[in-house]
Amino acid sequence: MKTSVLARHRWWWQPLGISLLLVLVFIGLYVGFQRSPRPYQVPVAVAGTSLQAQFAGATGQAVAVVPVADQAAGDALLRHGDAVATLTDQAGRLRLDVAGASGATTVSAAEKLVTAFAQHRGQPLVVTDVLPLSPFDSKGMSGFYVAFGVTLSSFALAQNLLAAARRVRLRHRMAALVGFAVLSGIVAATLAGPVLGALPAPFVPLALTLGLLSAATALATKALGTWFGAIGIPISTLLLLTVGNSTSGGVLGVNLLPEPARWVSAALPPGAAVRALSDLDYFHGAHLLVPVLTLLAWSAGAAFLIHVRERGRTTFAEPAPTGEISGYVSAPAVLVVTDPQGAVTARSDTDGRGRFHLTGLAPGAVTLTAVAEGFLPRTRALTVPPSGATTVDLTLAPAYARAA
Repeated sequence: MKTSVLARHRWWWQPLGISLLLVLVFIGLYVGFQRSPRPYQVPVAVAGTSLQAQFAGATGQAVAVVPVADQAAGDALLRHGDAVATLTDQAGRLRLDVAGASGATTVSAAEKLVTAFAQHRGQPLVVTDVLPLSPFDSKGMSGFYVAFGVTLSSFALAQNLLAAARRVRLRHRMAALVGFAVLSGIVAATLAGPVLGALPAPFVPLALTLGLLSAATALATKALGTWFGAIGIPISTLLLLTVGNSTSGGVLGVNLLPEPARWVSAALPPGAAVRALSDLDYFHGAHLLVPVLTLLAWSAGAAFLIHVRERGRTTFAEPAPTGEISGYVSAPAVLVVTDPQGAVTARSDTDGRGRFHLTGLAPGAVTLTAVAEGFLPRTRALTVPPSGATTVDLTLAPAYARAA
C-alpha cells in the first residue's frame, strides 16, 4: 500500500525533493568552501638553499617550495604561471614578488604564510605585485563570471531542446546547440574583452575557448537528459552548475579547496574553462593544452553518447504494443480509462449513436468508467491485450433507480 501511495504522488514529491537537494548542495559547497579555507601546495619560488629549507619547514604542506637560483628566475616562473610568488632574502630583508593574476585568494594565502614566516624570523618584508590583474578586473572574478554565464545559458538551451525533442528533429537540435556554442563564444568574448576590457586575452582563442565551454555544457546536459530522462536535468544541474562552478577555482583558488574538490576541479568543464581563461589572459597560453583537451573530450564524448542513444532508439527499438477498447453505451457518455493506481490513461466521448473507440492503451489491467448526465456511473474491469481491440457494451441505469 505504501509503495502505491508513493508512486501515485511521485509527481509532486520527486521535484520537491530534487529542488531541496539542489539548495542544500549549492549552499553547502559555495558557503562551505569559504568557511575555513586551508592552503595546500601553493607553489612559491624560493631562492637560496638555506631559505628554501627554512621556509619549507615552517609552512609544511601549505606550500610547495620551487627552488630557483635567484629572484629573476623566480619571476620568470610567475610570468609563466608555474608559481604564484617568489621569495628572496636581500641583505637581511625578505622580498616577496607575487603574481596577482594567479588569483586574489591564492596570492593572499601566500602573502599570509610569508608574513608569518618573516615575523618569526624578525625580518621586514616587502611585497611587490609583478603581474597584476587587469585594471577592469580588480578582484580577478571576471573569468569565473563569464564562464558561469556561458555555462548557465548553454544549460538552459539544452534543457529547452530536450523538452522539444518530439517536435524538433535530432539534427536540428544538434545544429542549434553547435550554432549557439559558436555565437555564445563570440558574444561573450566580445563583451568581456573589447567592450568591457575585463579579459585581456587575444580575441580568437578567447572566443574558441568559450565556444568549447558552451558546447561541452549543452551537449553534456542533452546527453544526460537523453539517457536518464527527466532526472538527467537535475544531474546536470548538480554536476555542471553546482559542483563544476563551485570547484572551478574562480571564487576560491584551487589550492585552497578541500582535497575531494581539488580532484574534480580540472576535470569538469567550468574548472577547465576558468583555467584556460586565466592562462590566456595573463600567461600567454602556457598551460592551455590540458583544459582545452578537457573541453573537447566533454563535447565529443557527450555527442557520441547522444548518437548512440538516438541510434539505438531508431534502429533497435520496436513500437510499444498498444491496445484498443471499443463498444457501445446506451446513452451519450464520457468514457474514462484508469490504471491500477487510479491514474487516468485515456478519455473519450461517445458519438451520436453511442459508439466509442479508445486507442493507444498500454496492455494490462484497466478500469473503464462511463459517466452520463441523468444516469448512474457504470464501471467495468478489463484487460487490454497487446494488440487488437477489446469490445464492451455498457447499459446505463437512470439515476432515479438509486432511490428505488
